[in-house]
Amino acid sequence: MTKMGRKLEAPQPFFPVVVAGGRAIDALRSITIGQHLFGVTNIVVVHHTNCGTSSFTAHGLIDAFKTEEGKDLSTVYEQESLAIGNLRETLEHDVKLLRSSPGVPKEVNIYGYLFDIDTDEFTSVVSDPAGGR
Repeated sequence: MTKMGRKLEAPQPFFPVVVAGGRAIDALRSITIGQHLFGVTNIVVVHHTNCGTSSFTAHGLIDAFKTEEGKDLSTVYEQESLAIGNLRETLEHDVKLLRSSPGVPKEVNIYGYLFDIDTDEFTSVVSDPAGGR
């Protein structure tokens, strides 16, 4: 165990977490564990252009699932995180969600990037460094 109470120590850990739709809420548990075990100090949320989750709305998915499967998902998932409407807004939402989570220490830097799949370029959209407030 390290001085900071972590189980493992790595010089600069890289701990990728990939989830369908790229939404932070689905990655939160893995982020919390990665930070605890490996001392992750930077979290980068990346959404990409032409994402499949931008092809529907949360309400549309809930309605379709109810019609097709006979199940109501309206209380199962945070509706703000089911689909991607505006990429900038969803990145801002996800960074705020992580920053406000008790599972993400205040000392962690959080960034939101947009990856353009047509140009292969990343654009910084949101920056919430530790102590930045």
